[in-house]
Amino acid sequence: MCFNHKGKEMKKKPNALQRERFKYFSELASELEREGKYLQASDAWDKALKFATNPLNQKWCESRYEFCEKRA
Repeated sequence: MCFNHKGKEMKKKPNALQRERFKYFSELASELEREGKYLQASDAWDKALKFATNPLNQKWCESRYEFCEKRA
């Protein structure tokens, strides 16, 4: 957690590396899904989730992870 000079919690802005990693793992997961490699895709969605900063992306990663786990 980050705090400002008054001790209030600040939302940390995602850095370029974090965005890059999210993009990499989400694209990899999508490709693996299309190839029918659901176990590997679920692992990639789980990794993408760790780098997702936006609640919508987080929810998407969770739902794709669950889908792939069921198909694996």
